[in-house]
Amino acid sequence: MNAQEYFEKLDPPMREISIALQKIVLALKPPLKEEIKWKVPTYSGNIGVCSIMPHKKHVNLQIFQGAHINDSQKLEGTGKNMRHLKFSGIEEINRAEVESLLKQAIALDLQSSL
Repeated sequence: MNAQEYFEKLDPPMREISIALQKIVLALKPPLKEEIKWKVPTYSGNIGVCSIMPHKKHVNLQIFQGAHINDSQKLEGTGKNMRHLKFSGIEEINRAEVESLLKQAIALDLQSSL
């Protein structure tokens, strides 16, 4: 199963939120590899940048190294590394903010190859 097939199985509005987030992630430079890992669409450069995790009433954009980016206060979570953004409606997605956070996550991912 690919990410598109995965998203098509979701109920609205989780489908629309997930697809909107996918479009933002796939438009980033450098491009990220999209695959299903841990049963959800996951995006990686060198090791891993983010995943889109739908729930019944919201979708999380999980940023694997979110605790280490400059704007980590905008993210939820208390784990050692991972943080997330939570969306209950497509109107909650601030594209510029999501892109900024993901660009920082990509920079951390690129450093991980050193």
